[in-house]
Amino acid sequence: MLPAASMLEEADGLVLVCALALDSAAYDSPDDDGEVLGEVTRMCSRLLVEARKAIRVADDLLAEL
Repeated sequence: MLPAASMLEEADGLVLVCALALDSAAYDSPDDDGEVLGEVTRMCSRLLVEARKAIRVADDLLAEL
């Protein structure tokens, strides 16, 4: 697999994890005064930064082709 494709797969996986985590926190924990959702939001923010980095690396790799 090309490095760019690998980086895009990584980014896609991180985005999927965030979507599932936010969905779960929003619907499964309505009685915790937003604590779980807040924690998940912070985690997802960090994961999305990593996904963005992976996309940038993939873009740079593809530009070199």
